[in-house]
Amino acid sequence: MDPDCGVERVGFEMEEKNGMQRLYHTALLSSLLLIMLNCESPTQQPTILPADTLSFDRVLIPAGEFLSFDGLQLIDLDYDYRIMRYELTIREYVDYLQAVLDEGLVIRKPEGIFGYYRGDSLYEAGEYIYYHLNHPANHIGFWEDSLIVTPGYEDHPLGGISWFGALAFAEYYGGSLPTCYEWVKAATGLSGYEFPWGEEFDSCGDSYDNGSTPVGYYNGEVRDGYPTLENISQYGLYDMAGNISEYTTQLFRHKDGIVVTTLGGDWACAVHHMRAWDKLAIDPLGGHPAFGLRVIWREE
Repeated sequence: MDPDCGVERVGFEMEEKNGMQRLYHTALLSSLLLIMLNCESPTQQPTILPADTLSFDRVLIPAGEFLSFDGLQLIDLDYDYRIMRYELTIREYVDYLQAVLDEGLVIRKPEGIFGYYRGDSLYEAGEYIYYHLNHPANHIGFWEDSLIVTPGYEDHPLGGISWFGALAFAEYYGGSLPTCYEWVKAATGLSGYEFPWGEEFDSCGDSYDNGSTPVGYYNGEVRDGYPTLENISQYGLYDMAGNISEYTTQLFRHKDGIVVTTLGGDWACAVHHMRAWDKLAIDPLGGHPAFGLRVIWREE
């Protein structure tokens, strides 16, 4: 997998944050009992859909240099790539989930959705959890055999997905998760800013909203009677700081176990974790409601 990308400090956050469960309305999902389907474990790679059929709003990041991490390292990425303008939403993931359930690429168990992972130097090939259904702060569930979403959360960023589930989603649509370099370049470009919009943190970062907000919520418009500040990045991406923290390809062995790097911070973490170069290391199997993804597509 990826090297450490030049960042010395990696924050390790394997624990649930105190008070998380208070931040969501959990009555609906906690009342849903999941029914296990009688189907075999998935053992096949998914069909890859061509990128030109996608409806995601994608932004071109051109080949060239960018200032990484502490603003002192000038790094060259010599290829173009496209990245989702917004974080993956719950609505989009439910559409995908219904498709892969119908195709038999994943299975449903009481604790979550499981699928196949091809394996690597740290994990054996086999079945791994993709999405956690039994966390009271995650917003996707089942009513009998029908997928349901907590009302009002359809356009919020998806949380509760594992790294394996995030990778499977990206590859299903012919893409990948970003490397650390690709993510940071999309966030700050040549600016060297600590945050996507500048040097100072403000409410653009969405860190204290008692939960996520709809993707792109902080766009400079008046929302629910409140004037928001635009949190757009140097290349026109939203929510690159705050809302949810995003998976990368950086999977490695830490003294506390195998971990994966996320970037961007989230609504439940401290402000310093929202700096573009600040990394969190979390359990790849975890389904924390504050961790999600956006997909990239590298140009050939």
